Amino acid sequence: MMPLWLMLVWCTGPSDQESGRNLQEDRALGARFRNIQGQTAYVGKEVCRNCHAEIYDTYMETGMGRSWGLAPEHSRAPWQGPPALVQDTVLKMTYQAFRQNGALFIREFRLDERGDTVHQRLERVDMVVGSGQHTNSHLRWRNGLLCQLPMTYYTQEGRWDLPPGYENGNNARFSRPIEAECIQCHNAHPVAGKEAFNHYLRVPEGIDCERCHGPGALHVAEKSRGQIIDTSAGPDYSIVNPRRLSPGLQNDLCRRCHLQGNAVLKPGKTFADFKPGMVLSDVLSVFLPRHQNHEDFFIMASHPDRLAQSACLTKEPLALRCISCHNPHRSVLKTDAAVYDRTCHGCHGEGPKNASSLPSSAAPEAACSAPLKARMVQGNRCVACHMPKSGSSDIPHVRITDHKIQVPSQNGNGSFQKWPERGALLGLASLNESRPDPMTLAKAWLQYVERFDGEKQGLDSARLLLERTPTSSRKSLWVENYVHWMYLSGQAAAWVALSQSHANLLKPERCDAWTAYRLGEILTMRNDPVSASVYLKRAVDLVPGSSDFVLKLALNEYRLSRREGAMQRLQRLTDRDPDYVPAYANLGFMYLESAQPQKADQCYNKALRLDPDHAPSLLNRIGLRIHLGQKKEALRLLDDMLRRYPGDPRALALKNQLKP
Repeated sequence: MMPLWLMLVWCTGPSDQESGRNLQEDRALGARFRNIQGQTAYVGKEVCRNCHAEIYDTYMETGMGRSWGLAPEHSRAPWQGPPALVQDTVLKMTYQAFRQNGALFIREFRLDERGDTVHQRLERVDMVVGSGQHTNSHLRWRNGLLCQLPMTYYTQEGRWDLPPGYENGNNARFSRPIEAECIQCHNAHPVAGKEAFNHYLRVPEGIDCERCHGPGALHVAEKSRGQIIDTSAGPDYSIVNPRRLSPGLQNDLCRRCHLQGNAVLKPGKTFADFKPGMVLSDVLSVFLPRHQNHEDFFIMASHPDRLAQSACLTKEPLALRCISCHNPHRSVLKTDAAVYDRTCHGCHGEGPKNASSLPSSAAPEAACSAPLKARMVQGNRCVACHMPKSGSSDIPHVRITDHKIQVPSQNGNGSFQKWPERGALLGLASLNESRPDPMTLAKAWLQYVERFDGEKQGLDSARLLLERTPTSSRKSLWVENYVHWMYLSGQAAAWVALSQSHANLLKPERCDAWTAYRLGEILTMRNDPVSASVYLKRAVDLVPGSSDFVLKLALNEYRLSRREGAMQRLQRLTDRDPDYVPAYANLGFMYLESAQPQKADQCYNKALRLDPDHAPSLLNRIGLRIHLGQKKEALRLLDDMLRRYPGDPRALALKNQLKP
């Protein structure tokens, strides 16, 4: 196993200080823009259109302008004609996209060996995320909760498939929540509700002007009063104009969403807190794992990370900015490729070899040592050879420009890459902060393990960072991270020492929702439902619409023999979130324990109509048949379950129990 001291973190590219960026000067510059100070309201892009119609019209053709919309108007997928079918060979489910009476639907179904339909579920598409330049994914509303649906259209290949991350048995089906981190980069500013992490009161359509210019109410109010600024003489500080920002702040603005990875929020910050003109590392830090054999591994939205690795930027990291090549107001699909070449010519303008033999369309100042014939195959464009299109590692069926500027390999042809087997984990790279503090690093490792299915030795790195950080420093954050480490590591025994050393910080009223939930789970591991109930109730009080939180509180109440209250809580949960399968499975068990087998059967049937493979519901339904003396039916259901879950120890134990 790799020594822990090698598993910490490093920074890619020069630090802010080495690049010549002065963070204090950047903060002072950003603070001049009055609309990002205080509580200036957002007005929406339609208000901006009143004065900036031409810019609005071209912007609405960009990928950002078309990032989100209502179904069916926004979808670029083919919903009519031959049925669009997608197979999940692991779950043995088939998905079909179709239009009916002007609305869009996705059907999930399963056929048995005779071709008979043994499961079917139908959901309406309410929203579409993605401009259609690469993908269209599909979402649904349910009581204010926003979730993803299990079909995505990949426009470059013209094919339907499972959404990114749903492959290889990870199909979340209809329940993947669209939470703040996702929506804050794929859309404008939604009005978030407080019921659940994916609860919204209003969701706009598309990334809007204020994403890059900041909230517009102050600017609109001043212009409406006739306060006009001559911007040829200086900035109008009522609204952010990105070209008035420093190179570092300009890049931070783009990096907020185009630097995808393991984003760790700073204490007290949310994903909605970043505004144009802010230093990104004041709000969040972004990390990516580095592995052996994966030097050219990159994900879809990793453009700044790849650009920072370019030889062009090793001496002058801020020599190129995103807007050096990209006009945010104009679609890349309508931008002449020569625009990008001119940026290259700004540094590589010594003059081409064989200039006299170039066609008249070639840029005369372009310097290139490649043979003319090879250059013309690529249209004599710098980007075609030095930033070829390739597949990303996280999104299937797409081709994107690799922003690492490099000399092409002899056999490089811009085709999809076949990623080599990744080697050992080398560590986490900090992408936007030179020297992240130990608590940020610890949280990065914890999130890497929990949310990104990272190697478990990341927990050792988190523990080492926590142990090396004095508990007197930022005590509440230390406790939050330590509880997170206990929860992920299953180290419930550490509770005793922690509760003695930090009793004041562990009071429920001082815990955020996730810390309270994790403490409730830790105390459940310790078989202490009385103490667990206090923390689980705190979690539910803070986020009352979190189905997972409510379920755990109800189960804890049941352990405390508060059965009536537990059943009522689960019944309210199924009313509010009628697709939450675990609630039906547990409510059915409680009904059976209360001598109400008919209601128990109804719960199991509801659960299995939603998810025919839900193992607890399958087992509970078998238990009900045994309770009712229906041994033959119980054996049939057991055989059916074992076909789905061969070797399941619980099913095998029940089958042995029922043997004559």
